[in-house]
Amino acid sequence: MKVALVTGAGGWIGLELVKSLLTEGYTVKALVRKNNKELDNIKKYYNDKLHIILGDMVELDNWKDELYGVDSLFHLAAKVHSKPKTKADEDEFYLINRDCTNKLFDYAIEYNLKKVIFVSTVAVYGNHGENSIDINTHRIPKTPYAISKNQAEMYGLDLYKEKGLPISIVQPVTVYGGKDRGNFKKLYNLANKGVLIRFGNGLNKKSIIYYKDLVKMILNISEDKNTSGKIFICGTENIEYNIILKKIKQNCPNTLKIYLGDRISKVIINILNNLNISILSNLSKNIETLRSNNIYDINDSLKYINRGEITMFESWKCNEEYGKR
Repeated sequence: MKVALVTGAGGWIGLELVKSLLTEGYTVKALVRKNNKELDNIKKYYNDKLHIILGDMVELDNWKDELYGVDSLFHLAAKVHSKPKTKADEDEFYLINRDCTNKLFDYAIEYNLKKVIFVSTVAVYGNHGENSIDINTHRIPKTPYAISKNQAEMYGLDLYKEKGLPISIVQPVTVYGGKDRGNFKKLYNLANKGVLIRFGNGLNKKSIIYYKDLVKMILNISEDKNTSGKIFICGTENIEYNIILKKIKQNCPNTLKIYLGDRISKVIINILNNLNISILSNLSKNIETLRSNNIYDINDSLKYINRGEITMFESWKCNEEYGKR
C-alpha cells in the first residue's frame, strides 16, 4: 500500500491531486490550514484511505511525524502570487516558500521518503522577452514569490546531490480549466461582462496545460525513479493568443471585441508604469504578458502523459467549467 502526503491539499490543484491519488489506490494524508468541505466529502467516501491533517507550514514541527511511513511527498503549500505591501508581508514569502520548505526537505531525508515532488513555478526564470525558455535558461527571478521558490529549488537540488533527496521539481506553465483564477478566467469574466480586449496582434504564443493533465503529469513523474534530481517544465501545447480569444468569444457571443495594436499597447503600458501606482503597475504587467510570447520547452514533461489523453485547448469545453453568462 502506497502512502502519500500532500501539502496545500485544500487548493485547486491540491484537491485534484488528492482525488487522483486516492483513485490510484494511495492512502493519502492531506495537509490543510483549515477545515475544507470538499475534503470532508471525499473522506466520507474513502474513509480511512484519507487522513486530513489540520496544520500550517510554519507549524511544521507540530505535524512532522505525519511523514512517518509516507512513500511520496507532494509539496504544493506556498504563499502565492501577490505583491507584498509591507516588509513583514515580503518576509512571509521567504519564511513559507523557502525556510519552511527547506526544513520540510530536511525532514524528508530524516524520515526516509522515497519521493518528493516540489511544485514550483516558471516564474523562477523571470522575463526573457521573446525567447523560448528551458530548464537551462539563466534565472532572473524578480518577485519575492519567484525568488523564494527559486531558493527552495536550489536547496532541494543541493540535498539531492549531497544526501540523495529523491526530489523532482515541477514547474507548471499557465494552467487553465476547473477552478482557475488566473489570466484565462479573468479574460472569460471580462468577456462575460461584455468586453474582450486584444493587446498586440494576437500572434504571440503561450505555453499552457489543462489542470487535470498537470495532475496526471505530476503523478507519472512521481512514480518514475529516474526523475529524481530533475526539473520538469510541465505543459502540453503552445497556442496562439488569437486562438485563446476565439475560444472565449465563441462562448460569449455578444461580447464586444476591441483590438489594441502593438504600438497602442506599449503606450498604455508606459503610461501605467509611469503613474507609479501599485495596482496600475500590476495591470501593465498583465497587459505585457498578454501581448508577448510566453513559450517554454515542454518536451520533457510530455513524456509523462499519453498524447491521446491530453485535453487540447481547441476541444476544451470552456463554458462548462467557467460558467455561462
